[in-house]
Amino acid sequence: MLFRSMTAFGIACSDTDPDNDHNETFARTIASWSAPAMLVIDRADALTTDALVELAHLVNAVREQRTTLRVTLVGRSTLETRLADPALQTVAARIGVRCTVPPMPIADVRPYLQHRINAVGGDASGVFSRKSSRELHLVTNGVTGHLDAVAAESIRVARAAGVTRSEEHTSELQSPDHLVCRLLLEK
Repeated sequence: MLFRSMTAFGIACSDTDPDNDHNETFARTIASWSAPAMLVIDRADALTTDALVELAHLVNAVREQRTTLRVTLVGRSTLETRLADPALQTVAARIGVRCTVPPMPIADVRPYLQHRINAVGGDASGVFSRKSSRELHLVTNGVTGHLDAVAAESIRVARAAGVTRSEEHTSELQSPDHLVCRLLLEK
């Protein structure tokens, strides 16, 4: 994880040099910047315990340089459970803010989808009917990540069929036989 983070920040490193203290190299580089750095880790619930402990060591190294690295861990509710593990006590102690995003209410699904389409320059008018929005809520339980994935697949399937509305394709995706639906529901 550290090597990927260093590379993402544009810091040259080699994982073949056992004598190189990568945490210190990372911390010194971050300290040389004029603004605080931010590291966002999506799907943090999938990180191993060792990776989370490594992250704590990295944050400690940055603090020793008297600089700031803001870390945002994004993950499922299982992340909260994992952070209760005594092996991750030092990681959990460093968390300053915790936030849980509940499933989206059914009334918010259509406006949310319209916003997502409009935000990227698309025209959301008529893409998802009220009925297809309700069906999307039903199949995703209002979980935004799942909602985004199934809605995007519904749009893709509709476009491939040459239609602009996703209504009939949303129903098709709702079938437990459909791969996207199956994968999302199994998680």
